[in-house]
Amino acid sequence: MNTQREIAVGVIRKPFGLRGEVFVLPDADLGEQFEVGERYVVRGGGPGVPGGLVVESTMLHRGMRIVGFVGFTDRDGAVVLRDAQLWRQADAFDLEADTFWTDELVGRAVTDTDGAALGTLTAVRDGAAHDYLVVTEPGGREVLVPAVAELVTVEPDRVVLRPLPGLLDPSEAVE
Repeated sequence: MNTQREIAVGVIRKPFGLRGEVFVLPDADLGEQFEVGERYVVRGGGPGVPGGLVVESTMLHRGMRIVGFVGFTDRDGAVVLRDAQLWRQADAFDLEADTFWTDELVGRAVTDTDGAALGTLTAVRDGAAHDYLVVTEPGGREVLVPAVAELVTVEPDRVVLRPLPGLLDPSEAVE
């Protein structure tokens, strides 16, 4: 894993109250808690947004994350933070053994269990129950494959699929 890369962990929304706190929408896959003292790289937002922020306070309010950042003490000052993205180093996160960053997978060859080429993994999309791998076949057709262990194995140089009948070829669908 490239430990120098940064990962987007949340987006700042509107100010909350009068003391410079803001709503933060965390990336649901990462479970970022925005602990006091944590530092974030900032991208976007209004004019005058600093390149980095440090968490001064954090709390949940009706299921929403509210964060106060060092140096922001009133609502007017916090307005410039709206729509800014918060980023952290990828190595700040401990991934489970069967978990990968999207950019580690995109571009890999996709084969079946016999090694026959099926296409290239071109994207990963969020789903309600699990993510989906977007496999682009040589002819350009995109196929969504559920990213579940029963169907997908990630190897160092490729992604191996064990597709169910009809997943890649609709004519094989079981009726």
